[in-house]
Amino acid sequence: MNQLTDESSAYLQQHASNPIHWHPWSKGILNKAASQNKWLLISIGYSTCHWCHIMEKEIFEDRHIADKMNEYFINIKVDREEHPDVDHAYMSAAIALTGGGGWPLNIVCLPNAKPIWASTYLPRENWINAINKLHQINIKSPDIAEDYAEKLILALNDAKEKKYPLKKNISWINFKEKTASLWDYNFGGKKGSPKFPMPNTLMQYLLTNLPDFEEHSLKSLKNIYHSGSYDILRGGLFRYSTDSRWMIPHFEKMLYDNALWIRFTAKAFHHSKDSLAYESFKKTKNWLLNEMELPSGLFAAAIDADFNGEEGLSYVWTNKQLDSALGDAADDFKAQLNDNSISFNNKGWILHNLAEKKNKTIWDNSIKKLKPLALKRDLPFVDKKSICSWNALTCISLLEGFLATGEDYFSSIKSSKAHWLEFQLDTKNPVHICYPDLTKKNDAYFDDLAFSALLALRISQATLDISWLTKCEILIDFIFDQFKGEEKKYFSYQRLNNLNHTFINFEDWEDGTIPSSLAAMAECLIVCGHLLHSEKKRNEGENMIRNACNKAFDNPDRYSTWINLFPFSNPDSKHLKISGNHRIHPLPYFRSPLWGPCDNKRFAAEVCTMNSCQIAHKSIDELSKYWDV
Repeated sequence: MNQLTDESSAYLQQHASNPIHWHPWSKGILNKAASQNKWLLISIGYSTCHWCHIMEKEIFEDRHIADKMNEYFINIKVDREEHPDVDHAYMSAAIALTGGGGWPLNIVCLPNAKPIWASTYLPRENWINAINKLHQINIKSPDIAEDYAEKLILALNDAKEKKYPLKKNISWINFKEKTASLWDYNFGGKKGSPKFPMPNTLMQYLLTNLPDFEEHSLKSLKNIYHSGSYDILRGGLFRYSTDSRWMIPHFEKMLYDNALWIRFTAKAFHHSKDSLAYESFKKTKNWLLNEMELPSGLFAAAIDADFNGEEGLSYVWTNKQLDSALGDAADDFKAQLNDNSISFNNKGWILHNLAEKKNKTIWDNSIKKLKPLALKRDLPFVDKKSICSWNALTCISLLEGFLATGEDYFSSIKSSKAHWLEFQLDTKNPVHICYPDLTKKNDAYFDDLAFSALLALRISQATLDISWLTKCEILIDFIFDQFKGEEKKYFSYQRLNNLNHTFINFEDWEDGTIPSSLAAMAECLIVCGHLLHSEKKRNEGENMIRNACNKAFDNPDRYSTWINLFPFSNPDSKHLKISGNHRIHPLPYFRSPLWGPCDNKRFAAEVCTMNSCQIAHKSIDELSKYWDV
């Protein structure tokens, strides 16, 4: 057993019996490498990562390879979900070194933890060749490696400090041609493969007021929901598709993907009244509450793609299984599949929700028979740790689902309050991870707190309880104190008293599979700035939005959340103050984020500027005539 045996992380426990002398990430082990002048091999992954499992079996369990790694390096295993700061930093280096990234992420570093080499999964012989060559460089030419590392770090920091010309007017019209040129007009999403659903980006398209963007968003929703990338029997979205038609998924289910899918489909339903959007919203939400909610009220991080060492085994169906379950209807059912489905690595059929059914009666009856059988199947491993930022996004999505549909108010509020309690957000020591055994680990990162502040704002909007707006403001002030300081222009990803001084400090400007947490912070700043009459907060949020939107010309989709915030970054923007109690709900789902509660018992809705309030509307119907929904 190595140094991972006492770790709470499921990923580190998976490697605890490897013959490699793995160490968990710590300042102590970094100091040891520096004092011994020994190179580091840092391997980063997570518990539900398919290729991490493959690399462990083929390489990290091999004693011959372990002997070499133990001789050449100090070896460190990192759970990327425990240490996103470390992952962000080394992923930036990997992309600069190789042009791509992914997990497992393997980095060889100098004793000062500065990277010189990176790879994701490598076959056994390639791995042996790589570490042998790196060892030879260390012996014969360490000065070359040091010079290379310094140039890499300089380039990464120069790219981080890139200046963008300021533009006064930002709108989706500026980005329409560049964005649309990347779309897959046949199957939705972007061209090529692998294809990630990117529900946040699709949701932002709905808010553009451009018909082409709205149409592509809804087309993508329908194609994904009718494909192998959505689990028709249990519910839930798979992480990505390996083909351009969304048919062959990577069978991992991540909390954040499904939370953002709930958010997107709820907004799509409110926007278009599309019954398919509502069906997908409801099915995903029910799956989340049934299979991912923990006794604490928090949500599990992910479900593995593999079962008994085989990817997809819990989800595909063999001919024999379908024949046994469906009897005489099996051939007809499979004939319908044959038009649109694909056999997964000769293991069985990937079932999906057909857009057009040749024999609707047989199809519907077959799905009814297969659903209970699917629910009885053994699931892959579920990583039951809860990550603050992901959990906050989940609670935000449930609340926005309520605001869009009027459903599940009390369960959404219950989940949100559990989040606030378990992650210790009313204290000066909020945490990043909660484990099922009640272990709490690591100081909260910037994204944990920014999304939690946005959650407090959403609770205040859903309940019209001004005390939650106050909690949002208090958390914002804590973030300023702990992550910015007087000398910093923008927010650090880590608390200032706990910085990872390896080589680069990550700032979360871009939307990826998870939206930018800086954008979440900016939204909180402008809303609180307006509602609580704080010019300082409003100015800070507006400046962040303008700065991010000027970066958007390089890659608009990476800044889609920011672009939709831009119209509200004007100090003359109007905001809406609503008083009353939650019995007036469901509220409309407003396009503008600039609304929230005020301290008044009687229902009223006042449209205000920073200096004055105008007409007070006495009903939602009356308000809807004057306020953009």
